[in-house]
Amino acid sequence: MHTTLILKLARDSAGGEGDLTDLITDALSHAEEANRQLRDIVRGILPAALSRNGLAPGIESLAADTPIPVHLALTVPRLDSAIERTAYFTVAEAITNTVKHAHATQINVSCVLSADADGLILTIEDDGVGGADPSRGTGLTGLKDRIEASYGTIEIASPPQRGTRIVARIPLDASDRRQQAGKSIDETAVKYEEGS
Repeated sequence: MHTTLILKLARDSAGGEGDLTDLITDALSHAEEANRQLRDIVRGILPAALSRNGLAPGIESLAADTPIPVHLALTVPRLDSAIERTAYFTVAEAITNTVKHAHATQINVSCVLSADADGLILTIEDDGVGGADPSRGTGLTGLKDRIEASYGTIEIASPPQRGTRIVARIPLDASDRRQQAGKSIDETAVKYEEGS
């Protein structure tokens, strides 16, 4: 971050002197890309609050680091670690999208078990500009892929000038389903090898 700032100052001080400005601009581009990659790696590391204490403390630590107010309603017990990770990164991605694009003044995050206690329901909503469209290849596509990989569903409502509301449902047996799917693939491979 400090390197990027110094490079920007150097570029601006160079006064458009051809080669020097080009070199500084190139170095700045590499530094900014390195910062982006580092942020992606850090986002991929589980926070201690999540791994030690569960989903609610993990989301609380995420909210504490968000630059706009995040109001939380978290009433969930400890869950399977794979489900907690999926839920945490879903909320993290939704908050990141809001901060980057929505011009929102607040975010509300709710995390509860379904009425029959067989699924986790995540609701993330903001009061921003709305108009989010998963078909345009935004971070919403990643959210959809993440939830669907856990056999869940996701609904996104984002009318222009009326904020964005994301509701994701993850079945609590998602880990079992993934294991079963893996076994089915292994069994199919064995049958194929035996038949060849």
